[in-house]
Formats: sequence, C-alpha cells, structure tokens
Amino acid sequence: SIHALDTANYPDAIRLLTDASDVYASLPSFRDTESRASDCLGALYSRGRSLLDEGLYENARSLFASLGSWQDSADLAVYCEASLLEVEGANLTAADRFSAIPSVLDAASRAEKNREQVYQHALALSAEEEHEAAISLFSALGSYRDAEAQAAERARLLFGQRLHAGDYEGALFLMD
Repeated sequence: SIHALDTANYPDAIRLLTDASDVYASLPSFRDTESRASDCLGALYSRGRSLLDEGLYENARSLFASLGSWQDSADLAVYCEASLLEVEGANLTAADRFSAIPSVLDAASRAEKNREQVYQHALALSAEEEHEAAISLFSALGSYRDAEAQAAERARLLFGQRLHAGDYEGALFLMD
C-alpha cells in the first residue's frame, strides 16, 4: 500500500500507481479496469491528502501534480506550492497563489494572512525610515487595505527628504 511507504520511495510509488492506472485505462474491454484505474488514482490522492495534512507539502505537491486534473488535484498542487512559498517567507507570491484557488481548503484566509504579513512588514520598514523598501512592498500589495495610500505617503516623505538633502536626481526619480 502507498500509505506504508516511507517518503524516500514516493516517486517510485507514484510512478507504479500511475503506470498501473494507465494500464487499466488502456484496457477498457475488461470488466473492472475502470474501477481499478480509479482505485490507483484514489490511493495516490488519499496519500496526497495525508501528506498535505502532515505539512509535507513537497511530497504532496508531487503526488497531486502526478494526478493532473483528477478530482481537485491540480488545485491542491497549487495549494501545496503556495504553502511551500509561505514557509520560505515569500508571502506576497504565496498570497497570489492562494488567491488563485480561493475555494480550496483555507486558501482565501491564507492569502489574506500572507498579504497582512507583507503589509505589517512594510509598516515596520516605514517606522525604521526604510521608505524605499516600504514603498516597494506597499506598491506590490496594490489595492490591499490602504497600501496604495501608504506607498504614496512614503514616496512623499522620501521626496521631501531627498529635496532637503539636495538629491534632486533622486527626487526626480520618485516623480516617475
């Protein structure tokens, strides 16, 4: 059973069950090949859900990707990818991936959580007067909360600082 395999053997198990499913699907004249093919895919899908629940996103993503469009496997592969991005701290990209699949599991709330983390980070950068970095993050957030207004305010502050320091080229750059 695929459930008994350790994580090092998943690629082999995926290949074996996928190959078995393909063989069954290519033999439509036999009495139960369709249900056997479905059973193979179902076993892979169930194991993918278990891996997802365990937080083993890379293994789960591989399993769901191998299933293609079977049930909601493609969406779950995107969910796993977004989860990996979140773990890596790529919150804005994770939010975008989660937003692409809002009805899958808790994707909508995780997209919101990741955007909020970026927003809070941008506020912290502003408090440290790291306005350029804050502007970049607020701008990347687009219409999230008041990010556009925050970006404009930080740009105004930075413009004033550059003018005061005599950095006219830097001030002109901000006008673009």
